[in-house]
Amino acid sequence: MRLQIGLNEDNFSWNLEANNSLQSPQAILMYSNSGFNGNSQAFHNFFNNHLINPNWKNTKRPIVINSWEMTYFDVTEELLTKLIDSASDLGFETVVLDDGWFDNRNSSKTSLGDWLVDDKKFPNGIPSLVDYAKEKNISFGIWFEPEMISPNTELIKQHPEWVMKSKSYEPLLGRNQYFLDLTNKDVQDFIIKTLSNAITNFGVNYIKWDMNRHMTDPFSLTDAAKNAQEFSHKYILGLYRIIDALTSSYPNVLFENCSSGGGRLDPGMLFYFPQTWVSDNTDALDRQQIQYGTSYLFPISSLTGHVSQVPNHQTGRKTPFETRAALASSTNMGYEMNIIDMNEKEKKQVFNHLSDYKEERDLILYGDFYRITSPFESNVCSWMFTDKEKNHAILYVFRNIYQVYDLSLLIRIPYLNPESLYQIGNSDNVYSGSEIANAGISFENPMQDFIVQKLVLKKI
Repeated sequence: MRLQIGLNEDNFSWNLEANNSLQSPQAILMYSNSGFNGNSQAFHNFFNNHLINPNWKNTKRPIVINSWEMTYFDVTEELLTKLIDSASDLGFETVVLDDGWFDNRNSSKTSLGDWLVDDKKFPNGIPSLVDYAKEKNISFGIWFEPEMISPNTELIKQHPEWVMKSKSYEPLLGRNQYFLDLTNKDVQDFIIKTLSNAITNFGVNYIKWDMNRHMTDPFSLTDAAKNAQEFSHKYILGLYRIIDALTSSYPNVLFENCSSGGGRLDPGMLFYFPQTWVSDNTDALDRQQIQYGTSYLFPISSLTGHVSQVPNHQTGRKTPFETRAALASSTNMGYEMNIIDMNEKEKKQVFNHLSDYKEERDLILYGDFYRITSPFESNVCSWMFTDKEKNHAILYVFRNIYQVYDLSLLIRIPYLNPESLYQIGNSDNVYSGSEIANAGISFENPMQDFIVQKLVLKKI
């Protein structure tokens, strides 16, 4: 059997060809003039047009402010109210309450599975926050980790048989939690009911669905699966049943996938989760490789990136705001920063960034994406977004470590219309597409690390 994959800019086709002799599957890729970029666009178009749920494929995704790096587990009603106020003033579209909102959840060691609102942190409940957000023209989302269960919870006392485990030994803890056995229909029904009640009773329209540990002990205390291989398959079928039921019942709720960063970003999950939190690592240097590599297969509309604090919480690295903002702007953009305690200069920076992104969002999420300079191969990373007609383009150039022998920075862009003329921003500089492709554009190379330069090109 030979598998042929035919790709072009508009479609994606599969052909299965029977042979008398058994052969390894071969992928025969029909390259466009732009090589890997053309193949990526074929995948991007296929995923956007035929795989992502129709409710979301052309829908504007909200710009979120997420509470996690700002507060970690120390969320409160008072703090979230201030966050809603600041988010409304700055132009955010959704406030997401991350981990820490449910009873006794002050660390990663407890409470997964019980899902009762902590009335000490939120004495008026979650619906009051949702209503307040609506008054401020802000939507509201909330974090869940539905597939997990903590030790010493009421749920594990009531249903110890719901834990994923072998009949022969105790299961392994990972991140202080166990897996629920999703091969068990009772467990599936419990998760569907839990999330349905939260969406209905809280009034949220955004769910961040997390899964924070690796799967071990792939066995069931029921007879649902006879071996580890069968269990893993049936687990995913159980997961599909859950998220199919939820996304069908609540088509206007945006479900965001999150699993050790992008650990679950695959075509099957993409149908249910139109976007995925690609990595908990928000560092502006590391993000270049993360986003560049992910873009080979997955469309920009499916990737989420946030502007976070410095020093970065994962690496301790300090990078300029403009660089962090540009990397987040190259995805479904959001923030993790403490926007409550910003000074006026910082607030203006954020306000202007959000305003620019709103104007460019359709081009970034649903235009064509071209990788130009690889961060895996050089000190420079660059990529470009264009509309389908190549009339409008946005180019980002990230130059990382300043090196004294690099006196100039030249970027050639072979992906515009060679016979068209392009104006650079609001300047008087006009170049032909052919000139940009062959001679390139020269950028300043200032004495600073981790810079970004943005160029807007419009056909005249």
